[in-house]
Amino acid sequence: MSDATKLILEPSVSFATVNERLVALGCEARPSTMVSEPILPGEPELAQWRHCHRDSLITYTFNPAVLLRVLALKGGDADELRESIAGELACLSPRRLKQLLAGSEARELLLGLYAVRELGAVGLLDRVDRLKTHGEPLVAQAAQDTFEQLALSLARRGAQQLEWEKASHPDRSALFPRIGDAHTRRQMLRWLATDPTRSEDLAVVLRTGLEDEDWEVRATAMLIAARKGIGDLWQDVKRIELPRTGKHGPDAGDRAILKALRKAVLEHLADEEMPHRPGPDSNAELQTAAGMRFHLRRLVAEGSGLCVDNAAMLVHSLTTPLGDAQAPDLDVLPQVVAEDDRYWLEKSEIELCWVPAVQHWLESDGSEPGHGVRFRLWNPSKGFFIARYPFEPRPLQNLPNEGQANPREIELSEARELCTRLSEFEQLHVSFPTPEQWESAIRGPDGRRHPWGNGMEGDPVSAGSPWGVKGLFQAGEWALEHSQTWIVGYDKKCRPAERLLVRSGEPDRLAALRPIVSIPERT
Repeated sequence: MSDATKLILEPSVSFATVNERLVALGCEARPSTMVSEPILPGEPELAQWRHCHRDSLITYTFNPAVLLRVLALKGGDADELRESIAGELACLSPRRLKQLLAGSEARELLLGLYAVRELGAVGLLDRVDRLKTHGEPLVAQAAQDTFEQLALSLARRGAQQLEWEKASHPDRSALFPRIGDAHTRRQMLRWLATDPTRSEDLAVVLRTGLEDEDWEVRATAMLIAARKGIGDLWQDVKRIELPRTGKHGPDAGDRAILKALRKAVLEHLADEEMPHRPGPDSNAELQTAAGMRFHLRRLVAEGSGLCVDNAAMLVHSLTTPLGDAQAPDLDVLPQVVAEDDRYWLEKSEIELCWVPAVQHWLESDGSEPGHGVRFRLWNPSKGFFIARYPFEPRPLQNLPNEGQANPREIELSEARELCTRLSEFEQLHVSFPTPEQWESAIRGPDGRRHPWGNGMEGDPVSAGSPWGVKGLFQAGEWALEHSQTWIVGYDKKCRPAERLLVRSGEPDRLAALRPIVSIPERT
């Protein structure tokens, strides 16, 4: 029976009142089929009426345990009759349902859960979910049953909607726009780029991706269309909406690169002749217009090149998926607690992120004039843990136990002392990160411009890096390499490579502390 033809009555409404109001509305009670007496005198658990002048059947059910009274209507005039009944009998409102689900009494909670189940109120799915761990077993089980029924109902509705959209737009994927958030859709397309096969469905998914609301999804779909040589998408690529430069999105330089890449993709999909290579020297590719055209055409066709410049790294980050990280060897680090891919220091409860020993594309310390920013591969010899948040140091006798998104900056000497105390407290080696360790933890392995992607997105404070590091760019952070001390993470444009050398003799500087824990060697 459709959810739209049900009403849940307030528990205080008696059966006698229900019968009286329905008869007044022109309904006639049908003979009772009950063979046993009701549990509550005068309160039958099943009754039916048929409207004298409308093709409508009304079925009443009553659960005396929780006083759940349900009116279910069938027939062509059911919706109109439902409105008339709702005007005569007190019914549970959406606000009242929420109050019941937030109640403290088990009977109220059960009434709310059963009512939600009857109505198929999928909008209350999150509230039902929270009750699955309720201390009262009856409530927890009812919540579990209700959650499963609502989830199934939601899936059926979604399937019907997908079928309708697929029938209306057979050249589009109805499912792809609903696959997680923008970051999930980006990664899904980038994994498709690594698949050596070329299925007919790929063109459908890419055509949908070219119209995605997220500019990185659109750019990735454009580049994969070229990589896979799907000429049928030429018109779609020509119409692609390039991102604008503003508070959010890529900067002006990357927008210009995207514009040039679209031109190269269109040339490639149209099978235009490959430009002449300027010479064996890779730097020559960037010194002339013809050389740059060759460079971009090779990037969109192959995704590789000898010259590692801004354009090459943008293409790399837009087409390279994040791989699965090898799990840490915690047998040699028992002080770290692991649960569901999350890690903590056992005593101080500082949350950690794991950065595996995989190659990372990092920015060079400088750039050659006229050649754009150059990048380099950094291969850590072993993985390490880094604090998810920089944390607010408390008095050293009370070590910190939680991260802070807005940390207090401290002097270098205090940061050193805190690392020493943490090392003693946890019985392991806690230290400053090197600039390369910090950048790899913040940028991730794929050469992206920012921790979250290739443009500014929403609130950077709440965004995280591919390895889960958060609370970024709110304050400078200490880093140490050999005898040199650096401050990283201070750049307001959220560029991970920016670093400031702290020279001896300078006035005391302040920065936040985000320590690391290295995996010790097996003995």
